[in-house]
Amino acid sequence: MRNGKQFASNLWDDPVRDAVEIDVSERDLNGLKLLGVQRGKAIFFSQTECLSPPSVRKLGVNVIVIENLFDKKLDRNPVEKVVMPTKKVVMYARDSSPLIHISGFCMWQFYTLDTETMNFREELIFNAWKHRPPRVSHICGVRNGQITVMGTTWTGGRALISAPLPIAWTGKKKSGAQKNSEKDKIIEELVDNVEKLQSEMKEKTSNSLEGPSCVICLDRVPNIVFFDCMHVAVCEECFKAASRNSSLNNCPNCRKSIKKSSKVFF
Repeated sequence: MRNGKQFASNLWDDPVRDAVEIDVSERDLNGLKLLGVQRGKAIFFSQTECLSPPSVRKLGVNVIVIENLFDKKLDRNPVEKVVMPTKKVVMYARDSSPLIHISGFCMWQFYTLDTETMNFREELIFNAWKHRPPRVSHICGVRNGQITVMGTTWTGGRALISAPLPIAWTGKKKSGAQKNSEKDKIIEELVDNVEKLQSEMKEKTSNSLEGPSCVICLDRVPNIVFFDCMHVAVCEECFKAASRNSSLNNCPNCRKSIKKSSKVFF
C-alpha cells in the first residue's frame, strides 16, 4: 500500500520499480486470489461452485481475473469423466511470452491462457487411467518448447516430469534474423533469375533483326516475367489490358498457371 493505493509484484521483482497498481476497489477483489504479475497486469483467480467453462475477464486496466478451472480426471472408462472444481492454483508466466500456464494443485491437466487474445488454448490432459502418472503439483518452468512440472505420485512421493509442448502452446515465432535471412535468400534468387532473363533476351535480340515480340500484339518487346515458369511473353500494355478482364491466367508459352508477375527492364 502506497499513498492509499494497492500494488502487486512478483516475489523476484523489484517491489517499487516493477509493482503494478491495483486499480479496482477492495470490494471488487473480494474472493479473488492473487496468482502473480505478468506484463504489467495483476493476475487473479476465482473459483465458483457452478460447472461453467473456464473464463477470463478484465477488471479496470491492470487486473485480469481467471475463473472456473476444473480437474478433468479420466476414469478407467475413457468415456466417463470426473469433473471437480479446483481452488488451489499455481501459475507460470514470464514477460517474454504472452502465455500463462496454469494448473491446480494435484490436477490432471493444465490450462494455457493467451493474454494478448484473452483466449484459452485447449487444455492438455494427462492420461490418468492408462499410465497413472503423478498429479501436477507445481509448474517449474517452460524452456525451448519443453514444460517441466513437479508431480505427486500415488505413493506420496515426488517426481520431476518434462515433456514437449505443442507448437501452438509455445508461442514461438521466427526471429527477426531468421525473417531477414529468408528475405535475403528470396531477393538473391530473384536477382539471379532476372540476370538470366536479361542475358537470354540480349541473345535473342542479337540473333534477330527485330528481336522478340509480344505474343498478343506481335509488336512491342515483351517485358513481363511470369512466375514460377519465368517466361517473358507479353508487353506491359497487353498484360494490363488482359489483366482487367482476367483473360490472362496461364503463361502463353507453357500454359502453366501464373502465380505472380513482375516487370523486367532489359
